[in-house]
Amino acid sequence: MGIANCPETPRQKMIGMMYLVLTAMLALNVSNEVLDAFALVNKGLAKTNESFEQKNYSLYSDFENKHMVNAAKVGVYWNKAQQIRNESQKIYDKVEDVKLQIARNAGMENNDPNNIKRKDDREAASFMLKKKKAENLKNDIEEFRNFLTTQIPSSDISLLAIQTKSSIVNGVNTNQIIAPDGMKIPWVQATFEDVPAISCITMMTKIQNDIRNAEFDIINYLYQQIESKSYKFTSISGRVIGPNYMLRGSDYSLDIFVAAMDTTQESMVKLGRNRYTTKDGVFEYKLKPTTLGSQKIEGIISFKDPNGMEIPIPFEHSYQVVTPSAVVSPTKMNVFYAGIRNPIETSAPGIPQSELRRHITNGRFVGSGKNLAVIPTAAPGNKCRISLRSKDGVHLGTKEFRIRRIPDPIAMIGNKKGGRISKVELLAQLGVDAILENFNFDLKFNVRSFTVSSTIGGFTVEEISRSDRFTRKQKSLMERLKRGQKVYIEDVVATGPDGSTRRLPAISLRII
Repeated sequence: MGIANCPETPRQKMIGMMYLVLTAMLALNVSNEVLDAFALVNKGLAKTNESFEQKNYSLYSDFENKHMVNAAKVGVYWNKAQQIRNESQKIYDKVEDVKLQIARNAGMENNDPNNIKRKDDREAASFMLKKKKAENLKNDIEEFRNFLTTQIPSSDISLLAIQTKSSIVNGVNTNQIIAPDGMKIPWVQATFEDVPAISCITMMTKIQNDIRNAEFDIINYLYQQIESKSYKFTSISGRVIGPNYMLRGSDYSLDIFVAAMDTTQESMVKLGRNRYTTKDGVFEYKLKPTTLGSQKIEGIISFKDPNGMEIPIPFEHSYQVVTPSAVVSPTKMNVFYAGIRNPIETSAPGIPQSELRRHITNGRFVGSGKNLAVIPTAAPGNKCRISLRSKDGVHLGTKEFRIRRIPDPIAMIGNKKGGRISKVELLAQLGVDAILENFNFDLKFNVRSFTVSSTIGGFTVEEISRSDRFTRKQKSLMERLKRGQKVYIEDVVATGPDGSTRRLPAISLRII
């Protein structure tokens, strides 16, 4: 995508105005107040750079975790991410070296580029005009920009690819500047020639800001590609496959695993000559065995892959039809969650509930009948065992459950956990929610506090709420946002039904 096809973002327009201000300053005796204002802008941009670095670090950490879990799947993207990280740091350091040299030439104190004796020194940056140093820096910046855009295949015409490439091209550029009188000023002259030292330092910090922002955009694009060609699932649950009966004194084993399904896609099940359609991803096959002994069910289940092709998967299941045995099954899932009631059913075919005797380790029973539940008394990571005996003491069976911690919720504004949002929609929201996604229990987390932050006029502005609602100051901050600006919901703290306090990942939103 060419630069001409990418409209300027509000942030780029702001930078353009800075150049215009610099051009006007060249014709005036610049006051100390104006130069001090540039120092304040530079501090704001430096703080924004720190925020970008923290955000990038968090994204790289998430990326690395996925790579550790599945190196075969994530490896190609992770390797690209490492190369991008190295190239970003190289160009960032080059700009930092230029900034420090300008500051030294202008009398830098305490090794702080923002603390210089001669803010109005117009010769401090002139060394960049010698031996084509400025041209070399310009070429390095353009090569870096082109390197980032080539990470997006030309065949990818998705909205994310278009937005990412546009953001990089608009954000990292060395375009010529158009002065108020219409004169076109090359980037090298506009940046380094006869320019006050503090303003040139500010522009270097701004370029570093663009580098970090572009680095995040391309890494986020690669991160999203990990699952782009994967099978889509809408439901994930714990499943157990094993014997349908257990005899006293016999050894047995269970295969415990995570099962994923797409409840929005119909699958076909073929048993013999009969074909059945799944409902919510599951076909319930009912049978009433009348013959004792070993039995087997076999057939084919077919579904469509991400490319729309039908994939047949054969299956078979063996079972035994025996005399009464114990059945212990949780009504929600195959694990118990610490700190809450876990509904459960216990039964033994042929034995009345009134004659069953239950025993539990690392937990306690609460309620009875259809309201029977288990509350674990041991910490997550331990196991809970439930045993059933008949009234006369015959051991009917034992089942083991893992105790887990309730997973972290996701911070959301309305129905969004990031991405693009209109200003009207954002201002219509009351606050921040903590939602448990794809979780079988109806549990609620309460948000206790969060921070809203954005860059306003070159400065990072933060406002804190001590509840789940937006404060007046936060609403006022959001009202000042312009199209294309990003706003962050960070430091989200929520309390769960188990009494634990969770710190949730930040929400990043772009105003459209």
